[in-house]
Amino acid sequence: MYVTTLFQDGNWDAECVIEVPSKTVEGWALPEMPGLITDIILSLDDRFLYFSNWLHGDIRQYDITDRRKPKLVGQVAC
Repeated sequence: MYVTTLFQDGNWDAECVIEVPSKTVEGWALPEMPGLITDIILSLDDRFLYFSNWLHGDIRQYDITDRRKPKLVGQVAC
């Protein structure tokens, strides 16, 4: 997940702030299963970001009050 910034001179910057590491698995097409972020939603007060980590089978909640340093505050296996 990236945070993008548009500068006054018209240039853009993109910074990776959330990365889901791959898992070592057996019986899958590859030796490692990447994270696949889907179904993204923000809370109504814009404090939390939720997403489904589809291939790993979990839902994650991040505190995004500091947009450049989100914190994982909840995770539920589905």
